[in-house]
Amino acid sequence: MEQSKRPHAHSGSDLIDWFIWLPIMRKHCTLNELRTVYTLSDLVEFHQAIAQWDTIQTELTQSTHGR
Repeated sequence: MEQSKRPHAHSGSDLIDWFIWLPIMRKHCTLNELRTVYTLSDLVEFHQAIAQWDTIQTELTQSTHGR
């Protein structure tokens, strides 16, 4: 099946957009800061911090709701 017709298929540029924009949307940096101050390594660290935060929030939500 052609990639564009598969459910939840993402092109490479969609993943790059997500990789760049997620830290901006989560207020870790601005687009200008990302372009002028931070490195690719910093961007990876932002994603690691976001993943840790999301894991903690999920665990807290589950423990609060008795799951």
